[in-house]
Amino acid sequence: MASDADLCTPRNMLMDRAGRAFAVVGQFHLEDASVASLRYVTCGDRLVKAGPADIARLHECEPAYRLPAGDTVHTIVPHDRVVRTLDQFAGVGDLDEDERSLIDTLAREAGVRIGVTGSSLLGTARSGSDLDLTAAACDHPRLLATARILAERGDVLSPLTDTDWRSVYDKRGIYADHYPFKLFLAHERRKGDRWMAGPRRIDLLPTPLSRTVGPEDLAVYRLGHARVSGKVADGSAPYGHPAIYLLEDGLADLKDGRESTVEAVVCFTHTYAAQAFPGEHVRASGVLERYGTTAAGFEGPVLIVGTARDEKGEWLVSRELAGRTVL
Repeated sequence: MASDADLCTPRNMLMDRAGRAFAVVGQFHLEDASVASLRYVTCGDRLVKAGPADIARLHECEPAYRLPAGDTVHTIVPHDRVVRTLDQFAGVGDLDEDERSLIDTLAREAGVRIGVTGSSLLGTARSGSDLDLTAAACDHPRLLATARILAERGDVLSPLTDTDWRSVYDKRGIYADHYPFKLFLAHERRKGDRWMAGPRRIDLLPTPLSRTVGPEDLAVYRLGHARVSGKVADGSAPYGHPAIYLLEDGLADLKDGRESTVEAVVCFTHTYAAQAFPGEHVRASGVLERYGTTAAGFEGPVLIVGTARDEKGEWLVSRELAGRTVL
């Protein structure tokens, strides 16, 4: 029987009675349910990636999985529906010898504990699948620094080529009119959280702590699609899960012509983690929301980037980096 901590730990995966697979996300959970993202559904005798229609069907047919208000991308998974918990750290033991050797080297050099998530944890990885590695949020900076050193030495890891980056860009379904490939490349190369291990792409992801909140704390109220500009403030968590960019003088222009102040940009998609750092100015597009309470730490509206698996129309860029990039 999985402990409550296992059920609520971000990056772990949960299987429910219907054979659906969920990834635990975010920094909050309910006493008897985890906040998660539906990743796979059962089709015959195999798991296939879930799409927007699967999420909508789940919310419509099984209200117990619906968040209290507003969020149509994530779900809650009642703990009494969970039949199996896949722990990111225990899952390392099920990987093949080469994958375990890579993890052993990274863990030893960085002095951190490393886990695995995504398709490799679930056992659905195929040729060409990324290997998603995790470390506690407090250990993540050491893991990134170690990976960069190993890549510079040509030991175990190497940088992605432009062709590798193009594959990532195309896989993410990014809308080139708003976020062209050369600008994507400029942002990604400085992050240090994606590398190659031979022919395999490696993602290095942080696992935050999660805390218990009430249903009212998970409610969000949509104000509309908006574009936002502002200066990234100290105290931001650009590598977080989700990535959080606190803003100084944040201003949102809504599609209906209204303007609003905005407290932060919150990114639930890994594409827009570590896009900008304190002192830089950002431009972003997404959905302006207000939380039902201040449990998330915000009193005013925030812009959400990543309200759908399809990223078209939602993005965040550093204005300084954009100004130095020849498109």
